[in-house]
Amino acid sequence: MASVAIDKAANFLERHNKEPAEKDSDPAATKALVWLNALLFQVLLHQSLNPDSLPFPHTGKRIPLPNPDKGKDHLSTQWQEILDINWWPIFHVARESLNATAPLAAKRALDVLKVTANEIAETGVIRRHDVTGRI
Repeated sequence: MASVAIDKAANFLERHNKEPAEKDSDPAATKALVWLNALLFQVLLHQSLNPDSLPFPHTGKRIPLPNPDKGKDHLSTQWQEILDINWWPIFHVARESLNATAPLAAKRALDVLKVTANEIAETGVIRRHDVTGRI
């Protein structure tokens, strides 16, 4: 499930990448994995994090579901709000790479990854950890 989504997203990203990849590297697939990880972890935070446990000034605010449908800038803002609370290792690189990606490529890749993140979250296989934390 995840590998198929990462491959599809990477294909969208590769088509819009203007920089040549280093030998033996796959930056588009890496970016897709990082984004899937952030999307999934955001869904898990939304589902399971008690808003009253967040530090001030975030106390009582629920982590929103990821919403890339409103564009990459909206998702980037959501990730920045999460970064303002915590979870730097997961969301910093995701946000930086999202901001460096062409809007159309990001939209197409995120459309695929969002569905997969929701499907993985619904299975309950990963409840409290991010994907790359499990690898």
